[in-house]
Amino acid sequence: MKAVLSLLLGAAVLFGHGVNAQEVKLLQATSTIDFSFANFFKGDILVENLAYDKKVTVVASINGEEWQEYEANYAESLDNGLELWRFSEMSPYSLSEYQFAIKYEVNGETFWDNNNHSDYLLTKVEGGRVENNFILHSDFMIKNQKMNDWYRSRDGFYYMTGTLYLQNLGFEKQVDVVYTTDGWQTVETAEARYVDSNNDGSSEEWRYSLKSEVANQHVEFAIRYRVNGDEYWDNNFGRNYSR
Repeated sequence: MKAVLSLLLGAAVLFGHGVNAQEVKLLQATSTIDFSFANFFKGDILVENLAYDKKVTVVASINGEEWQEYEANYAESLDNGLELWRFSEMSPYSLSEYQFAIKYEVNGETFWDNNNHSDYLLTKVEGGRVENNFILHSDFMIKNQKMNDWYRSRDGFYYMTGTLYLQNLGFEKQVDVVYTTDGWQTVETAEARYVDSNNDGSSEEWRYSLKSEVANQHVEFAIRYRVNGDEYWDNNFGRNYSR
């Protein structure tokens, strides 16, 4: 059982589809207002590792003002010749609209992901609570976006929560976290729940919660998305997630 399941999760194609040949590609981006009314602009970028020396920037206009460049930072190397880069910026405005594209400079060349010459757009979000507007690139079906640390609840159990984004491919869907706490000797499944949709309804935000009787329990997991008779996985580029 352990060998079979590990092979299944390790071999599942990333997000259900292969990554198209493209030197740079936005994976996901969010615009978030927190409880202090600060607005944060964050995201993940995939780049083809063409050379050691490279520069990845987000070229953005905030609220229609002058275009500026914000540097992304290297996060990690992936097994398929790609690198993951991340960016995070705080806007001086509590209500911000971001029009942006991704620029990748390497070997004297410049590559762009500008959403097929339309630029990406994160429209304003409003309210006095935590709110998101988000983009998930159309080449990807599902992406685990955030994992929190284990915390103890009043019921005496420990919980780890997380957030994921998925493409809205149909109204009827099932989203699960498939996980193990003993190296895949046993397997458990936790259902994720719908939270919100982005402005045009093309992507959705879902959240999940894993339960343990032990503090700081080591867990490995992947995300499974079933819709329209198809099944998609996010297994962290074939390595599964762990906490």
